[in-house]
Amino acid sequence: MTRHATSILTLTDQSYVLQLMARYPSVQYWGIWNEPNDAFLTPDPGQTRFATYERIFDGIAGIIRTNGRKVIAPELANNGTDPLSGTSQLQWLSDFLRDRGSQVNVVAV
Repeated sequence: MTRHATSILTLTDQSYVLQLMARYPSVQYWGIWNEPNDAFLTPDPGQTRFATYERIFDGIAGIIRTNGRKVIAPELANNGTDPLSGTSQLQWLSDFLRDRGSQVNVVAV
């Protein structure tokens, strides 16, 4: 994927995830985006970084889990707050676990 995430994963993106899992069959735990609450993830136009990450997560987590692998998320940066929204790391984690916690096998912060 590019630095600027798209709202909907394309078949190419989904195929890429499947190809990675096929290439590395011994890897059982997969992270979706490292430090999504930092400047490396540019949000979709008109969206927050959090909303963009949740869409990416939704498109990839199911592929990982359907193939018998485990999901690591949200892998937050230890920066205190999201530089764009001012959302604290703790609020990011709380909101993410409320919305997507049941789809995560390992929580990483």
